Amino acid sequence: MRCGQATRDRGCRRRWRSAERPLWNDDRGPHHVRERATNRRQLEYFLAVAEHGSLSRAARLTKVAQPSLSQAIAGLEQSVGMQLFRRTPSGVELTSAGEALLGPATQVIRSFGAATAALDALRGMTSGKLQLVSPPTLAQDPLARLLGAYRLAHPGIFITVRRPRRGAGSVEQVLDGQAEIALTVEGAEPRGLVAEPFLEQVLNAILPEDSPVGDDPTIEEILAAGLVVTPRGGLTRGILEAHVGEERVRDAVAVETDHQGSLIPLALAGAGASFVPESQAVEATALGVRAVRTRPLLTRRLVLAYRDGWLSPAGTAFLELARRACAEASTGDHDG
Repeated sequence: MRCGQATRDRGCRRRWRSAERPLWNDDRGPHHVRERATNRRQLEYFLAVAEHGSLSRAARLTKVAQPSLSQAIAGLEQSVGMQLFRRTPSGVELTSAGEALLGPATQVIRSFGAATAALDALRGMTSGKLQLVSPPTLAQDPLARLLGAYRLAHPGIFITVRRPRRGAGSVEQVLDGQAEIALTVEGAEPRGLVAEPFLEQVLNAILPEDSPVGDDPTIEEILAAGLVVTPRGGLTRGILEAHVGEERVRDAVAVETDHQGSLIPLALAGAGASFVPESQAVEATALGVRAVRTRPLLTRRLVLAYRDGWLSPAGTAFLELARRACAEASTGDHDG
């Protein structure tokens, strides 16, 4: 006989509440952690809940019944002897113990994946996983083009691209095992990571088609047109601040938006000028904006950051592809 929804919900709540109570109810004292095996599935469910902040969403995405997922989380908490999540009005969040477990759990799952990937490599890398982290602007260019070529070469590899967590940079997510490779800008302190030089990216100013700004403007002339930009902490804004100072950039802002993808539409609509990678600027001219280089030329050097000796076959293949793309770009610049 199938349980009704209300019964299932009560059962789920009972199991979850049991995970919130002290887990050491035997006579060996509160400092004794029960010896109980933690399995891979529990850690995978833990990471899914941590990422999505919701039991129901994590259950849906991992394709498991929510009561089963809740039971696995309760079992994991019993294994470690600590509460890993606390409830919030919008879902759940990690406790300090959960935060401490996040990195090691990710490394354990990655080690399982690396073992599987090593065997896959012997079969021609027909399956596996590639986990990357990149700021949104770099995910649009050049990462999108790289991943298109990567997928053509390795169609069996499942790829995830995450944005940096709020309050943390891309390299932190490599250090704690949540990503294998970070695409970021030179100068982001790797702290123990290999930072391999990649491409040098030219930035163009984009303007409304009828803008009075000339074809060879200074940065100051672009700022005087009113700046459309993302908030402080963004890569492009940081480059501008390095050239003219934080205060000057702040004074020039006409529109500040969290949405990187809205920069070109806002410039097209006449809201002001912005800066985007040259490849995006060239494409945007087909929509009706003007794209110009500035004096001095704005550029940023990109790097690929990863843990030495920790790359999976899928990650190694991605690095090899990126190196070829870098070499081809350098050859093209030299030929030009």
